[in-house]
Amino acid sequence: MATYKIFDRIETTPGSSKETSFQVWVTDGLLQFVIDGEIRHDIDSVEDFLIETAKILNKNNNEDGSIVESVGSISDNALENYEGGKGPVLDSNGTNPSISLQDDGTEVKIANGGVGGSFRVDFGTGAQAEAEAGAFNAFAQDLLGKATVTQQEVLTGIQIGDYSRTVTVSTRDDDVRQIKFKSTGDAKDLSWADIYIDDLAEQFGGWKLGNGNVSDLGYTANQINIRDDVKVSLGAQGVGGSELFEFADNATAQAFLDTVKADFTGDRRAIINEAIEIIADGLGGTQIKNGNVSTSYKANQIKLIGADKDIVDLGSQGVGGKERYEFDDQATAQQFIDQVRDAVGVEAREGSLVDEFVYKVSGGAGISGSPTFVGKDDFVAFIAEEFGGDMKKNGSVSESFAGGGRIVGDGTDVQLGPKGVGGKEIWDFEDAATANAFIGTLDDIFG
Repeated sequence: MATYKIFDRIETTPGSSKETSFQVWVTDGLLQFVIDGEIRHDIDSVEDFLIETAKILNKNNNEDGSIVESVGSISDNALENYEGGKGPVLDSNGTNPSISLQDDGTEVKIANGGVGGSFRVDFGTGAQAEAEAGAFNAFAQDLLGKATVTQQEVLTGIQIGDYSRTVTVSTRDDDVRQIKFKSTGDAKDLSWADIYIDDLAEQFGGWKLGNGNVSDLGYTANQINIRDDVKVSLGAQGVGGSELFEFADNATAQAFLDTVKADFTGDRRAIINEAIEIIADGLGGTQIKNGNVSTSYKANQIKLIGADKDIVDLGSQGVGGKERYEFDDQATAQQFIDQVRDAVGVEAREGSLVDEFVYKVSGGAGISGSPTFVGKDDFVAFIAEEFGGDMKKNGSVSESFAGGGRIVGDGTDVQLGPKGVGGKEIWDFEDAATANAFIGTLDDIFG
């Protein structure tokens, strides 16, 4: 269940110094809209993402939705680098709406290709409105524009199979990257201990007066105390800031205090298990397999499963047995995954470039037109097949692959790499001469 960043832009609100980052991710075919590092689960369409952007660029009142004159539905496929698949594509021939400035340059209109009706945002009148409309127009052009490439070099006389070819090498103009999820230790927006205590306080009818950050393993409830008869402070030890709740009466406050003390003494597996169930319940999920989640759980293997991608499996690492939840749809299941990751201290970080290089092959007989390959992995597979190769092991050729391979097995097998190849990629050829010719071609193109 890989996640890719297919759009990345930083905008400064005209007339101010406010900078906002905007990203679009695609996770197993599902689009996710990210603003200032926050996955916005309240935004589930391209038009809603554009509306939020317009409001942020509107200096006078960035909560003012009245600037949106009409909301035409915009196809997901209008997005740059997206065509409805699981990962990014080079959509140079994709859906292409018309985007234009109107009304003396203070209004932006998006219509036609991939747009139902029209989408119009009017920023008002005057120089400030013109600046805001100009910024929004540039944003929309980038978000909905066709993917483009920049030519790097043209290689002639490249032997690919039986023919000498010309290979035109280009690079994407967009910086498309994979998103990796890694542990941050205790750096969490809301820890599973917080989630559990907040829910417990709600069960006792309490309301929060101070919002601290409760450490999952460091909090021991040694300093929990009652103030002013009805207020419970969790204390300072193991709490960042102040965590304070108020209850209807002293008896309820005392019962809450006693429960927290009992629950945070000894084994805490019941707490993290309960916290994950609380997250699922809040999203309308149903537990269909009840495993035992360890306090060391890092969500490294959490994933979507099922034909409709609406079931979440927490994985086996740090889980005894199986822990699974079913949701109404994929978007809700993905929101559960995101919240679990946050609760256990896992955050998104940029990974490697994805399909940075684009290869166009021409010249000679044996091919129709000028086939184009996006990414080194696909292009290497084409070269191998043109030499009559059969894949024996499928590794992953990364964009850092710089040629290289060695003869293995019976003398007709080529193992790629080792640099720039994830796992093992081995191709079998008819004879040693063909195997060596394949290696030579790889070195000519990528070396």
